[in-house]
Amino acid sequence: RICVMQIPRDTYAEYTEGSYKKLNGAANALGGVEGLCAFLSQSLGVTIDGYLALDLASFRRIIDTVGGVEIELDQAIRYTDAEQGLFIDLPSGRQVLDGKKAEMLVRYRKGYADGDIGRLGAQKKFLAALFVSLQQKVNSDNAYSLADALMDGLDTDIGIATAVALGLEALTTESERLIFVTAPGEQIVAEKSGASYYVLSAASTDALLCEYFGKSEEQSFDESLAFRHPSYEGFISIYESAREPLIVSANELQ
Repeated sequence: RICVMQIPRDTYAEYTEGSYKKLNGAANALGGVEGLCAFLSQSLGVTIDGYLALDLASFRRIIDTVGGVEIELDQAIRYTDAEQGLFIDLPSGRQVLDGKKAEMLVRYRKGYADGDIGRLGAQKKFLAALFVSLQQKVNSDNAYSLADALMDGLDTDIGIATAVALGLEALTTESERLIFVTAPGEQIVAEKSGASYYVLSAASTDALLCEYFGKSEEQSFDESLAFRHPSYEGFISIYESAREPLIVSANELQ
């Protein structure tokens, strides 16, 4: 079984003394991906054995290298942000996304009623479709060629040979045994700043980690209370209450 946990980018996390405490700023604040992994490993109470990070250029290359990804979009998505150089325009219906269009899909969130949670849902569906494409097109003969195409934008601490071996092993997994979960919690607006945050439910996230990610009950979840706001009642209420996790298999997303 392969389990993928999405942690929303707006997740409240106290990884710095600064005022910005959304998780998407942690890698920069903590000195890179290694610092982020160390923070998550300690706070979640799980062991992170390695990391692999891709930049957007590498993401586009992997999609183009496998000849695109076929996916069914339930709605057309359109958005323009000239300041970021972001121009998104995809029709609804079944289509094959190249690297540029795939980036449009995974970055889009403006039109979803639930914002970043809606984007995470679209990313789950895309990753399931990508998994199927990779199963159909990647084998031991061309895997290293694909890896070579990614080297310029690939950051990993496990080595390319190990990454390829793990990837080939993963592609033997049946789609119903590829499980996507979203860290249980709820979106909320901060009382003073008006900024939107996602607050983890401590008990529900702990149970999820134990069931799907090998966390033992003896390991402490969030021992330093990094995910618990010290004073906002709304944040604390979410943190201390149960939330149903979103769990779906790749097979269900096809």
